[in-house]
Amino acid sequence: MLLEKYETYLGAIGRRPGTIEQRVGDIRRLAEFHGEVLRLGVHDLLAYYEAHPTWQPEYRRKIRASLTMFYRWARLVGHIEQDPTEDLEPVSVPMREPRPTPDDVILDAFEDMNLHERAMLLLAATMGLRRTEIATLHPAARAGDQLYIEGKGGNTRILTLDPLTLEYLVLLEQLQGTDSHYFPGRFGGHVHPATVYSWVTRHLGRPWTLHNCRTRAGTVGFRGTKNLRAVQKFLGHRSIATTEVYVGVLQDEVASVANATSLAFSRDRQSTPGRPNVPKRKDRVEEHKQFLQDLASVTTRAKKFGIELTLR
Repeated sequence: MLLEKYETYLGAIGRRPGTIEQRVGDIRRLAEFHGEVLRLGVHDLLAYYEAHPTWQPEYRRKIRASLTMFYRWARLVGHIEQDPTEDLEPVSVPMREPRPTPDDVILDAFEDMNLHERAMLLLAATMGLRRTEIATLHPAARAGDQLYIEGKGGNTRILTLDPLTLEYLVLLEQLQGTDSHYFPGRFGGHVHPATVYSWVTRHLGRPWTLHNCRTRAGTVGFRGTKNLRAVQKFLGHRSIATTEVYVGVLQDEVASVANATSLAFSRDRQSTPGRPNVPKRKDRVEEHKQFLQDLASVTTRAKKFGIELTLR
């Protein structure tokens, strides 16, 4: 009953169905572990963390967000007086290098997949879709080679399909019509996002996941365009800082920065066409010596004619 009310609240404040399912599911799992969630204190929540040492920082941060939202609601409606999450420290997520799935891994997996799995892989690795966006995709979202994707927060982005992904979506439409989702569920509707994840990941093999395929789309997309803002819109990120996490940088590209800043190439850059040719220091010293010699010669000649030169 409690979680049903919480679910209704999340819907009332405009949370998307996928977000509601995630938030409620996180609290349900907390209840399975601890029992009565309204009686928990900060030490109980910390014990919940400690009982799951394999949680990655990103996942731990997601859990903290779910706990914070739930207990904030519980205090708002009067179920509790003290919010135990107020004393929970923020979860620090270390900065990591993006790990895009290598193209040879994707191509090998593609060969072993059926039609639906291939379309899922293309939508992730080429179009950069999230698992929920793939699972819920409907033919009504396609207009020619344009795909209208409703992402997180209800934000819609328009993507231009590449020829291969377009070909596979058209094949699915020809096979099963345009009334149902591209990836229909067993009992109507669409498949669960977890199904998309498992179907694709089992062909990729460890350690590669569907998320790594989306990262591949961001990395290769940026490398081909050098336009981070375009990649941000392509992936559907609100913050460009999030996009930076998805964009891998080759070591050769990092090395090229040192070459660009190296003093060893400074003279070459100064001597490029359209820029003044700055003389080397040795050349300036020689010019100064020659000037002094010429000045001494002129002064000597002037004295012969009774002329006194004064420098100012």
